[in-house]
Amino acid sequence: MLDFELTVYILVCYFVCVIGGFIPFFIKFLPNRKLAGEILDVCSASAGGLFLSGGLMHMLAEGTDMIDHSGYDFLGLPLGFFCCGCSFLFIFFFDRVVATHGGHASFEDAGKVSGEENDPLMEEGSHRHEHHADEGAGGKGWCSIITLIFALSLHSFFEGLGLGVSTSPTAIFIAVAGHKWADSGFTVIFLMSKIQSLPIVAVIVLVFSTFTPIGSLCGVLIVELLGDSPISELIQGILICLAAGTFLYVAIVEILTEQFENGKYKYIKFTLAVILFLAMSFVTMLEGN
Repeated sequence: MLDFELTVYILVCYFVCVIGGFIPFFIKFLPNRKLAGEILDVCSASAGGLFLSGGLMHMLAEGTDMIDHSGYDFLGLPLGFFCCGCSFLFIFFFDRVVATHGGHASFEDAGKVSGEENDPLMEEGSHRHEHHADEGAGGKGWCSIITLIFALSLHSFFEGLGLGVSTSPTAIFIAVAGHKWADSGFTVIFLMSKIQSLPIVAVIVLVFSTFTPIGSLCGVLIVELLGDSPISELIQGILICLAAGTFLYVAIVEILTEQFENGKYKYIKFTLAVILFLAMSFVTMLEGN
C-alpha cells in the first residue's frame, strides 16, 4: 500500500531530481561559476558514501534476508548476491558499453554550454556520459542522447523499485535524494552541450525525473499483487537485490571512481564520503531496531 511516508519520499525524489536538473541553468549566471561548480562536485562525491552504505548494508542485507526467509532453495546459489551482480553488469553494459563512456563529470562544465566557445571551461573535461559522436552527424548525436537518457532512466527506475518494495525505505530514500540532484544536473550539462533549445532540455529533465517515482509505484504494485506469501517475500528480496546492484554501480563507477579522477579536493571528498557512509550505516542500524 502506498502510505503517506512513501508518498512523501517519492514526491521529494521527483522534485530533487527536477531541481538538480536546473542547477546548470543557474550556474551559468553566477559571477564565480567555477567555484560554485567545485563546491557542487565535492557534494556530489560525498554522496558516494550514501549509495555504498545504502546498497551494501541496507538493500543487499534486506534482500538476501527476505530470500532466505522465503524458504526456497537454489542448490546452494546465493541468489541475492547473484541478482545484485547481474544488475550491476546489466547497468554497466548499457551505461559503459552501449553508451560509450566519455570522461569525468563536473559541474564546472556548466559554464561551457549554450555556445560559450571562448569560455576557458570549454577546454576542461567532458561529461561522464559524453559519447564520441561525430560532430557533423546529427543522427549520431541524437543516438548518443537517446542512449544516455535510456541508460540513466534504467537505473533511476531500479532505484525507485528498491524504494517501493523495501519494508524500511528511509535509508534508501536518503541515498537516492542525496545523489539524484547531481545525476540530473550532470545529465543536463551533457544535453545543453548537444541541444541548443533550452525548452527541449527542460522537457527532457521533467520526463527523466519521473522514472524513479514510476519505479517506486511499480514496486508498490508488485508487493500489493503478491500479498503476504513465501513467493511474495522471494520476489521482493530479488527486486531489492537487483536495486542494490544499481546502488553499488552508482557508488563505485559513477561517483567514487570518477569524482577522484581530477585530483581536486580528493581528501575532502573522501572524508565526506566516509562520514556519510558511517551516517547511513547508523540510520540502517536504527531502522533495524
